[in-house]
Amino acid sequence: GVTFGYVVAMDSPSARPRGAFHWASTLWHELNHVVVLAATAHRVPRWFIEGLAVYEESLGGPGWGERLTPEVIAAIRDKKLLPVSELDRGFVRPRYPSQVVVSYYQAGRMCEYIAEQWGVEKLRGMVSAFARGADTPQAVRQVLGTAPEELDARFIKWLESRTSGVLEGFEQWRRRLSRLQEAARAGRHEEVIRDGPAVRDLYPDYVGVGSAYELLAEAWLAGNDKAAARGELERYQRAGGRDVGLLKKLAALELETGRGKEAAEVLSRMLEVDPLDEESHRLWGNLRLEMGDAEGAIREYRAALALNPNDVAAAHFNLARAYHAAQRVEEAKEHVLAALELAPGYRPAQKLLLELNP
Repeated sequence: GVTFGYVVAMDSPSARPRGAFHWASTLWHELNHVVVLAATAHRVPRWFIEGLAVYEESLGGPGWGERLTPEVIAAIRDKKLLPVSELDRGFVRPRYPSQVVVSYYQAGRMCEYIAEQWGVEKLRGMVSAFARGADTPQAVRQVLGTAPEELDARFIKWLESRTSGVLEGFEQWRRRLSRLQEAARAGRHEEVIRDGPAVRDLYPDYVGVGSAYELLAEAWLAGNDKAAARGELERYQRAGGRDVGLLKKLAALELETGRGKEAAEVLSRMLEVDPLDEESHRLWGNLRLEMGDAEGAIREYRAALALNPNDVAAAHFNLARAYHAAQRVEEAKEHVLAALELAPGYRPAQKLLLELNP
């Protein structure tokens, strides 16, 4: 996404491979830019506007915001983080391939650190300082009452205390994950189940392709232990995992065991990542209807219908059921007739039409 004043331009959810980016989190990030650009009359350093947006993203829940990626770990380990007074350079004049990604993460954590140590009101104070024309060193001194160099030193100490375990085990994690992936490809599921938890716990933030969470869940499913697979995928979601395929598996496992509330939460979070997934809207609509939320079911079924499902008659019928539950009879008739026009022998739709015309 990119923001120009009050104009936000973003990739469509279908512009990239599904789950490649978190659409709702990205939109929230860009809307934060709109507010901060307006509040500062565009007089704001790049590191601060990006860091504040990343920090705000992180408050949205699991899967929102920047992740502690292997590139970021390597940068922390190799002492490549920039001083706050030079952090803009990481965005506009990067000196190594992953420096932009690293700078987003560093700026977000810097804003988190300021909020934690001085309070969120100091972030608002820095917005005001930049609006008055202060540069980064001036804003740090005026608002935080400390020198930029002191802020850098305290921040690095804070960040390293939160990442030390992953940093220490990083190379071991890379080697062991590679072996675990090889075992999974070879179908050695018992080995994956035996070694996977230790690999996962060396770097629990890693939820990328081929993560230990994914390999463990697949190994448990291969042995038909659905409860263990569900537990692993729940850990994956709590860690911020957002692969649509894996989240669909979790939702299906929750539904199989009658855990409708948990399945609803998974589907809701999945649609934040990929709002164009027809199946997820349909399943979320089913759950909302079961829970007595007819208006919510209408919203989900309307979305499912708009996404050109394979079974259009069933999509119209679902929407008719929801309108009927909401006591919106004329709209229910419209959609049940649309279902019967496409499939005249559709018995559930015939039955519903009789109920609507007593």
